[in-house]
Amino acid sequence: VLLIGGTTCMALSLCGLAGAFADEAHPSPGLALASLLVFILGWDISWAGLMLAVVAEVLPQRVRGTGTGLAYALYWLLSFVTAQFLESAIHALGSAPTFSAIGGMCGIVLLWTWRCVPETANRSLEEMEETSHAVRRE
Repeated sequence: VLLIGGTTCMALSLCGLAGAFADEAHPSPGLALASLLVFILGWDISWAGLMLAVVAEVLPQRVRGTGTGLAYALYWLLSFVTAQFLESAIHALGSAPTFSAIGGMCGIVLLWTWRCVPETANRSLEEMEETSHAVRRE
């Protein structure tokens, strides 16, 4: 629930940022600030704190350590790529198209999360392991 809600906040806030900069000559600073704050809230209630918890709960015990390490590495790699790409993209495409594209990617993440990430609330790691074995057998 937190991942879906937080990712939805992030996607909507990116749409707000695109709207705030739709007219580059007259941006809407109030909308930009509100959208940025909603994005931070969405990130903080979802992926910031739950990313590694989800990885640890979903992966089977035998690959959990390696999988968590790979998740950390991927997170930092993508953070680096985003930091390198964002300013260049804004200069090349403009603010609104850049935030729209990132919002579209966030929408894809939302759909993926909804379809592929299992609910783990009130379930033990052993129950999650049994579920993953059942899914692999089908």
